[in-house]
Amino acid sequence: MPRIFDNMQKNLLPELRNTLDGAIRADFCVGYVNLRGWRSIEDKIEQFAGTEDARCRLLVGMQALPKDELQSLLSLSNEGDRISLNEVSKIKRRYVEEFRSQLTYGAPNNQDEAALRRLSAQLKAGKVTVKLFARHTLHAKLYLVYVLEKTPRIAFLGSSNLTLSGLSKQGELNIDVNDHVATETLETWFEDKWTDKFCVDISQELAEIIDESWAKEELTPPYHIYLKMVYHLSQEARAGINEYLLPKEFKLFDFQAAAVKIAARHVNRRGGVIIADVRSLKAFDFSQEPDDWRDLMRLFMVRRTRSFIKNNYAEPKGDPTARKYLEFPDGTRSYFPNRIPKTAKFSISSDKEDLYSLLYSDRVVDVINALNLPRYGLGNFAIDKPVKSPTEAEQKILDSLSRAGKRLMGFCRTNLFKRLESSGIAFLQSIDRHILRNYIFLHAIDNDLDIPIGTQDAALLDPKNVDEDSDSLVSTDSDVETEGDSDDVEGNAEGSYEKRAKFVYELYAKKYKKRFKWIRSNLFKEDLKDALLSDAQALIQVISLCPEWQASKDRKLETLVKLLTVDHIDRKVLIFTQFADTANYLGEQLTKFGIDKLATVTGSTENPTELAYRFSPKSNKRLGVVVNELRVLVATDVLSEGQNLQDCDIIVNYDLPWAIIRLIQRAGRIDRIGQDSERILCYSFLPADGVEDLIKLRSRLRQRLEENAEVVGTDESFCKLPQPAYARMGLSIALR
Repeated sequence: MPRIFDNMQKNLLPELRNTLDGAIRADFCVGYVNLRGWRSIEDKIEQFAGTEDARCRLLVGMQALPKDELQSLLSLSNEGDRISLNEVSKIKRRYVEEFRSQLTYGAPNNQDEAALRRLSAQLKAGKVTVKLFARHTLHAKLYLVYVLEKTPRIAFLGSSNLTLSGLSKQGELNIDVNDHVATETLETWFEDKWTDKFCVDISQELAEIIDESWAKEELTPPYHIYLKMVYHLSQEARAGINEYLLPKEFKLFDFQAAAVKIAARHVNRRGGVIIADVRSLKAFDFSQEPDDWRDLMRLFMVRRTRSFIKNNYAEPKGDPTARKYLEFPDGTRSYFPNRIPKTAKFSISSDKEDLYSLLYSDRVVDVINALNLPRYGLGNFAIDKPVKSPTEAEQKILDSLSRAGKRLMGFCRTNLFKRLESSGIAFLQSIDRHILRNYIFLHAIDNDLDIPIGTQDAALLDPKNVDEDSDSLVSTDSDVETEGDSDDVEGNAEGSYEKRAKFVYELYAKKYKKRFKWIRSNLFKEDLKDALLSDAQALIQVISLCPEWQASKDRKLETLVKLLTVDHIDRKVLIFTQFADTANYLGEQLTKFGIDKLATVTGSTENPTELAYRFSPKSNKRLGVVVNELRVLVATDVLSEGQNLQDCDIIVNYDLPWAIIRLIQRAGRIDRIGQDSERILCYSFLPADGVEDLIKLRSRLRQRLEENAEVVGTDESFCKLPQPAYARMGLSIALR
């Protein structure tokens, strides 16, 4: 009576292993086999001698998908019963590739690695021979074991494939067959299939696949692993380039054409593609889930960095010493210039006549660090239970104040140091405005008036606003059109701070009322008045250190003048600064030093593009049209994007921006297609050590440069950053 092995009451695997213990050879016919199934019995196969009569013959029957079987069954022709040698060859290749793909499932482990290596050895030694039955689909599951006992053959017949699930996990129906005649009949059936002309040996191919996989004996060189990763990561790009054709009227460089094709694939496959400049990476800073942004960019963005284009599309290829270029359809060439980062240094002495030494002092630093900054943390001063409850509109304002406080206070404090690093005049003007704004609040409190609240949310932290001082009226955020012009009216008020505050408050309440949110002053604690007055008095002491900024004693300005009048006297120079106050100061003072053909561009400039054309007429196709061509252009970052300024090959960072994207954009104004110079010079004024210790600007830029290289894939030089102290002591950091 046959026994049943259903993997529920009785498992097939233990019985099969016990039977193989005394076997001299075995014949298996299954529809499917996988590595884990083979691993469960491979140690029993190792005992076979590897001769013709002492081996394991494994016959794999092809299994079609149910829909394919149904289609073949319902076909009106009988061609499904026929097969050619060419089709057999295709079936063989398909199965071999399926086995190769098996090796990529799951994470590799030591057990699988050892089993694969033993299988490869068994295939090579002849202990295992694997054939593929290709004449037709074969669902049979037969395990025929030959032993030396009285019963020469023992068979297991049923539904279990040579998989771990089939042998021991999932429900199956198998029986053992011990009858001599029955097993002999099964042997004849197997032999008939094994010797069929459409039964093909795939043993060598399987061994080669194992030897080429992660389980091979010799270690894979890291470079090969890298190439494999690149191959798979570039699959989308390769598919896009190969699948799409562009209209002939598209006159593009090769790198542009490739980008369009890849973008087309993204659109067709995923329904969208990211088309953006590097500034769009700013989204990382605001995202709560930066990893999601990286995944989004990986799937939807087509990267085209300068170094990528230069290394992959520029000519001549294969010669690292030759100057690289792109060739236009008409045969003209656009060469890549070399970026040369340079540092512009200015000294600060202990001389009392040195204006910077007066401001770059411990006293000033201590004052700024000790500021209460109550206007940026108004939520901390709100009364919990005021006598008269706030209106709905006032409550919304109070709620927004409580959310904004700490970030804005930190921003304000750091921004004061940053303006000090930019220029002394910008710092002093900012201090003056800060004091005045405090007194405007004090005027409202003393007279029981509503307090005018400017921008108190994340908009203040946006780079578009750093052109103007956060305490100037020009920078006040507003979605409505205001009356009159938007000049910095605070600076036009004269007299004591109390008188100026009264004058400006009345302007705010009448002419500029829509630029502010207004809230009752009696909704705040009395401590607010004390904090406002304390900060104002402390900052007045700072101004008293240097009541009047004298450009003739400005060492930083002096260094810039030398750069323009001695080092590069006849060259076009593009000067960038973060702050409109600094830009206006430089424009005014450089003119006084006799530097002509100069213009200044800030966020309040009426037509920046016109000045860009005058500065760079050739690159903007304005030669012969532009009058009064410029040699020097001083600009805030309002000009750092969307302009062709490559008539110039010298850029000066008078101060260093917070965002690395700004540095990229600044350099990109002159390092563009059409730049004729062999090299472009990127000067950077680095902050004095006193301020550097506070704002940690160099280390922050170093970190952002490296992060940018990781995300975007660029390794360009924008500024020459000296190594920090720990690097000078022997711990080097590689700058990209």
